[in-house]
Amino acid sequence: MKLSLLLYHKKSYWICLLITILTTYGFKLVNYSVHFEDLMHDLYFRQGVKIKAGRWASTIFAEVIYIPFWHTFLALIVMVIAMALFSGLLKKYSLNSFDDKALILFSCIAVSYPAISTYFALIQSSFDIAIHFLLTGIGIFFIGEYVFEKKQIWNGLVGTIFIGTAISIYEYAIIIYFVFMFLLCLLRECYEIKKKTELKILLIMVGKILIFAIIALSIWKLVGMGFQRLHGYSIVSYSEDMLGYDTSSLPLMVKAIIGFTIRFPRGYLRELLHSKDNIGAFIDYTNIFSTVLLFALGIYLSVKKKKLIIFVYSIMTIVSAYGLYLISAETSLINRQVVTSSIFFAFAVSLLYTVIHKKIRIIILIVAVWIVFIQTKYMNQVFEMDYLRYQRDISIMQSVIHDLRGAEREKPLVVAGEISNIIYDDGVISHFSTFYWAPFVIQLFFEKHGYQVDVISIDGDIVNEKARDMNCWPTDGYIMEFDEYIIIKLGEGPRRFN
Repeated sequence: MKLSLLLYHKKSYWICLLITILTTYGFKLVNYSVHFEDLMHDLYFRQGVKIKAGRWASTIFAEVIYIPFWHTFLALIVMVIAMALFSGLLKKYSLNSFDDKALILFSCIAVSYPAISTYFALIQSSFDIAIHFLLTGIGIFFIGEYVFEKKQIWNGLVGTIFIGTAISIYEYAIIIYFVFMFLLCLLRECYEIKKKTELKILLIMVGKILIFAIIALSIWKLVGMGFQRLHGYSIVSYSEDMLGYDTSSLPLMVKAIIGFTIRFPRGYLRELLHSKDNIGAFIDYTNIFSTVLLFALGIYLSVKKKKLIIFVYSIMTIVSAYGLYLISAETSLINRQVVTSSIFFAFAVSLLYTVIHKKIRIIILIVAVWIVFIQTKYMNQVFEMDYLRYQRDISIMQSVIHDLRGAEREKPLVVAGEISNIIYDDGVISHFSTFYWAPFVIQLFFEKHGYQVDVISIDGDIVNEKARDMNCWPTDGYIMEFDEYIIIKLGEGPRRFN
C-alpha cells in the first residue's frame, strides 16, 4: 500500500478533526506570546547548542521562521497529517475493524492531549513536535512494510532513517515507535492473523522491532557525532544523561532496573496523590486508565480469540508506554515529557469502542466527547495562562523602561527577586516569567521588543543585600541606582537563575 493512501479518510473524519483543532488551538493561533525559549534561536542553532545536545534534525528545520500565527498554523497542518497517518495505520492493520468513528476518537483525543500544550505554547517547539510525530509515523509505515508485510528490507532501513531523524528532534520518538509497533502487532493478531502464532514467530517479530530500533538509535547518534565534528563542537551526553542508572556495572544496572520497576507503581501513585498540578494529574489518571483498560482488553481478546500472544503484546505496549519513566528511573516526569501518552490513551479509548458491543458504543462516544471537551479546556487554560504571563512581562518591561527615563542607556541593569507564576483556581500554572530566567534571556526579551539594554549578573548575596529594603514591582521604589549599575526588584527571595 502506498503511504499516501493511508491519508484518505471520510469527510466526517476531517470535519471532526478540524473542529477539535480549532477548539484546542484557536486561542493560541490568534494570541501571540513569547516564551524564553523563543528568544534562544541564535544560541540553540547558530551557536550549536542543539547539535551539541544531539538534536541535529532541529537545525535542519531551523529555517522555519518563528512568525506568529504562520508558524503555529504550519505546525497544526503537519500535526493533522501525522494523526491521519497514524489513523490510516490503525485502519490498515485492523482490516478496517477500526471504523471511521474509532479513528475519529483516536485522532481527536490524541491531538488535544494536554501534554502537547507545552510545545504549542512555545512558538519554537510547536513545529518540532508536529514534524516529530509525522516522521515517526512515516518511519513506522516503512518498517511495518518489512516486518508485517514481508516486503524488501530496504523498506525497514528507510524507516529507521525517519525514526532516527525523529529521535534527533525529540528523544520521545523511540517510545512512540515501540508503543505503536506493539499496538500494530496486537491488532494483527486480533484481526489479520487467523492461526495461532508460535513462540518462535513472536520472538522473530519482537527481534526485528528491536533491531530496527537499534539501527535508528545508531543513525541518530552517528549523524549527531558527524554534525558535532563537522562544526568542531565537543560531544556532550545530553540524552545519555536521561539514563537514571549506574552503567559502570551491568549486573548492578540490571538489579537497579528491576528494583525500580518493582517500586514504580507505588511511587507513581504516591506522586499522583500529592500532585497539585491538575493537568499533570489528568495525564497520570489517563495513563492509569489506559494501563488498566489495555490490560483488561488484552485478557478479554486473548480469551475470545484463543491467543495468549494478544495479551503478551498488550503487556509489551503498556511497558513501552512507561519507557521514559523506566529509562530515567523517575516516578514523576514533567508534562511535556509524557507527550507519548497521547497515542497510548487515544488508542485505549478507540480500541474499547471497537471491541465493545455495538448497542452500547454510543456510551463510549459520549464519554469520548466529554474527554475531548476536558482536554481542550486544559489546553486553552495553558494557552491563556501563557498569554497572560506574556502580557505581564510586556507590562513589566514597559514600566521599567518608562521609570528608568533613559538611565538604561547609561548603566547596566541588575534584576533582583523572582516574580510569581499566574495560577488558575483549579491548579493550572503558567510558564515562568521571562524575568525568572538568566540575565541574558531578559536582555534578549528587551531587544526583541526594540529596547537596547544591558542586563548583567553580579553576586547574588550582594544583590539581595542591596535590594533588601527596596519595594517590589509595581510599587514605587522598585528601582534603585548605584554607582556601577541599576537594580530592579521584581519580587522577594533570591533568584534561581542569576
